[in-house]
Amino acid sequence: MINTGNDPLNVTDIVLTSLFGVDSSVFTVAPGGNQEVSVSFTPNAADTFEELLIVHSDDPNNPTVHVTVRGTGVVAGDLAWRGRRR
Repeated sequence: MINTGNDPLNVTDIVLTSLFGVDSSVFTVAPGGNQEVSVSFTPNAADTFEELLIVHSDDPNNPTVHVTVRGTGVVAGDLAWRGRRR
């Protein structure tokens, strides 16, 4: 997230469902600064999923921002073992 304003930006919450998650949902971004937010995805099926990531902050012009996130779950392959086990 980038703060293009002149005051600190206080992010008060980031909302997602259980398939997507974020590493941090409450933080402050200094004026002219930025904050990286990592989004994780844990699919429960081999399918494509889409959701809104909703950011709540004290921005006077945009207190709520919606960002679309997408992820595709795939079927895991079989694990084969060759060689000696220890």
